[in-house]
Amino acid sequence: MKKIIYLPLDERPCNFELPYSLSKCAVGYKMVRPQKSKMGLMKTPTSFENNREFLLKNAGDSDIAILSLDQLLYGGIVPSRIHYLSVPELRLRLETLKEIKLINPSLKIYLFSLVLRCPCYSSDEEEPMFYGKCGEEIFHYGVLKSKFQLGLINEEEFNTLSAPLKKKIGKNLDDFESRRNTNKTMIKTFIKDYSQYVDLFVIPQDDSEPFGYAMMDRVDIQKCLDENSVHANIYPGADEVGMVLLARALSDDLGIKPEITSVYPKEECKKMIPMFEAYPVHETMLKQLETVGFKYVNDSKNKLFMNYPTKKSVNMGSTPNESYLERDLPSFVNKIADSVKNGDAVIICDGAYCNGGEAQFLIDINKQVSLFDIYAYAGWNTSSNAMGTCLAQGMIRILFGNNDSQKYFTAERVIEDICYCGAVRWDVWHGYAPEHGYSLENAGCKNGIVAKEIKRKLTLYLNENFKEIASIYKINKCQLPWSRLFEVDLSLLKI
Repeated sequence: MKKIIYLPLDERPCNFELPYSLSKCAVGYKMVRPQKSKMGLMKTPTSFENNREFLLKNAGDSDIAILSLDQLLYGGIVPSRIHYLSVPELRLRLETLKEIKLINPSLKIYLFSLVLRCPCYSSDEEEPMFYGKCGEEIFHYGVLKSKFQLGLINEEEFNTLSAPLKKKIGKNLDDFESRRNTNKTMIKTFIKDYSQYVDLFVIPQDDSEPFGYAMMDRVDIQKCLDENSVHANIYPGADEVGMVLLARALSDDLGIKPEITSVYPKEECKKMIPMFEAYPVHETMLKQLETVGFKYVNDSKNKLFMNYPTKKSVNMGSTPNESYLERDLPSFVNKIADSVKNGDAVIICDGAYCNGGEAQFLIDINKQVSLFDIYAYAGWNTSSNAMGTCLAQGMIRILFGNNDSQKYFTAERVIEDICYCGAVRWDVWHGYAPEHGYSLENAGCKNGIVAKEIKRKLTLYLNENFKEIASIYKINKCQLPWSRLFEVDLSLLKI
């Protein structure tokens, strides 16, 4: 039994539970992770001492390590956005990579570090307190600064357009830019001085846009990579990367690099840029495939079906534009069903809407084939979150075949991505929650009345729309880990 150390990005189910659940599909491998009670909670960081102790304790007898640099340095994804740690202090924390490599020189290390995001809206829920007052202005200032650096606007235009933004932002800009520079410096420090200790390094861009702070950071980091002859894929993503690197580590360990091809509803879909991302979806897909361990070819029995509109995507619950009709979804559904019946390894990335899977799309597929005959499905949060999740599951099923853990993971994705994100969340958000004094950001406690109502509605929706899954599994745990409606923590029981 080979041992995998996993240091997750944070304590949310997408980072803490899903990679662990997926690891159970890999026969002959066992994943160890920190105790949940020792992890941080949203803005409260995990103690560095706890992270270091966990890694040193497990490094000696492990074969693979999958590590979040943001967890190691800052104690989690949200703490990475609000900390006041210095570069010298953070550099000392980087020494942990040397320590575990000295303990076990043969340990294969897969590491990822995020480019700090810059949301386009004003909210301090996951950002510094001042971001609730001037976050939108900081974002637009970054866009102007980025365009000025690229020569798209001149200095006079930049000064004129940015003046009212800077007035609203005030001294908060120094705080924001200082932290960005610290985080970027740590990525560059890793590249220059520590990259020799890891076997694969990935740099996901968290919630990025075509212009702004994240793109300026990406250019600077890519320059550092080039100057130091270090290869690292930079592409949109965050909460799926633990699963992606797990799949890649297993692919590398077994020495298997499967071929795969992609299928879109229309050729035009390849060029669309998903919400919260800065690149055409096909370009990001190629980076994701390489990171997971697939080899892209024009024709293969392994097929990645990409459910996207032809132009612009919208949030789940919003009115779809005409580019959704241009997909010809019935024909696409038939292609998927025919491919499953033909015995192909079918992986479905459901990126049509941001923040949830397209319910009718999967219901129509399920009318023709069993969802357990599909190798993988995902349709949650951002396009890259869904893409990395389904590719990771699909890779692991190709490597290890179908088993009870694979079926469980598929059932969980359908219940969370479709039943919750695609249907029940919207209903609770705009109905039950406000009727009882709650909102999207505040759902009371994680096990309160809102969570109980979600479980009730999920059970009804599952029984009505996915009878095959409902005949095998029932929802056991249903919690709201950050006491809000955005994410749900589920577990299933086999009936």
